[in-house]
Amino acid sequence: MRAFAAALSPDADFWSGWSAVRYLNDRFDEHYRWQRMLVEAIMPLLTPEDARRLRLRADALEEVRHDLDRVGRWHNMTAVTSALASSFLKHLGAWFAETQRVTRGITVTQLSSEGRRALTELEAMLPDPRHPPGS
Repeated sequence: MRAFAAALSPDADFWSGWSAVRYLNDRFDEHYRWQRMLVEAIMPLLTPEDARRLRLRADALEEVRHDLDRVGRWHNMTAVTSALASSFLKHLGAWFAETQRVTRGITVTQLSSEGRRALTELEAMLPDPRHPPGS
């Protein structure tokens, strides 16, 4: 997530933090919303323990995301914004890894209609490999 690179520095200025927050709200949000919908649709297919662990990861990610959104809008909070951006990326990576771990073996045919819709929306957001960005 290149949008966070400048915000990760403890010496980052206000605008670096603001850019990271804007990225979350403007570009990341829609993609993440569909991912959460897909994960929610998969929850009934998981063991209770796997579902619990995935929910804990998602809750931790949401908490840091909320804090980053709130604090990233304040002036003179660059060190805090930097720490939150770093924490957000750590939690996001853990959530992705946990999602991949617990969904191994689940097929599209097992998904509810909501899950299939979320998957279709996510696939539509993928870049076309025939036309890489910047080409």
